[in-house]
Amino acid sequence: MSNAVHGTSKDRSGKPGDRTKSSNRVIPIIVPPGPNLASDIQAIVSQYPHVRLLDYCFSAYMPAAYNAEVENLAQDLTLMFGGTSRHLIRGTWGQPMEKDDISKINSFTDAQGLRDNLQRAIERTCHWAQRCQQKAVAMEISTGSMMLEITL
Repeated sequence: MSNAVHGTSKDRSGKPGDRTKSSNRVIPIIVPPGPNLASDIQAIVSQYPHVRLLDYCFSAYMPAAYNAEVENLAQDLTLMFGGTSRHLIRGTWGQPMEKDDISKINSFTDAQGLRDNLQRAIERTCHWAQRCQQKAVAMEISTGSMMLEITL
């Protein structure tokens, strides 16, 4: 089984766009030194004037067999957070043990983006999980990794 990756390219307003080109929507910031980045990594990151640190990740776990619903959720999360990636993984849970192919949809964001969109992201994830006839749905908010979005 291979991992499938789905990427999208829309800004936070939901308008299509090429995130690799300069945009007025990405504001240059100075990355403050802190516990999230070691000083040698901080020195490298600070060389890029148009960098946004996306240090939160909202993830939703959906049954892979429901591709249309997974695509719709990925689109919803893209409109909220600016982009998604989707990975095919194998899930195991319960007694008796069940196994299934799962689509894990990741959306990296900053703290403000998470505050602004978390409730809606949970609502949309629950909506699409119900459309997949699920009794429960797993979501994850992580801060252990960091995405650097660099405007070129």
